Amino acid sequence: MTWYLRNAGPGLADRFLSAVRETAEMSLEFPTMGFRHRFRHPGLEGILILPVRGFKKHLLLYRPSEAGIELIRVYHAARDIDAIDPGQARGGG
Repeated sequence: MTWYLRNAGPGLADRFLSAVRETAEMSLEFPTMGFRHRFRHPGLEGILILPVRGFKKHLLLYRPSEAGIELIRVYHAARDIDAIDPGQARGGG
């Protein structure tokens, strides 16, 4: 979001935030629709990945839970997804 505000302006930043919300709501309604990735670290097991609607290079990482979903983070597809700190997947980041 900060990158979009600084580099693309508030209009695109608002659209990005809306797309993230829409994708998160969709994953809440259909929690198993994301795809699995074989993360190197076992602490990341169970995390699903869903491309952000309209921003396909951005990935919503989440974990289904009894209460709905736990949103881990939004990640750019060009980055090494296996470099995620497992602490972030436990609400630590």
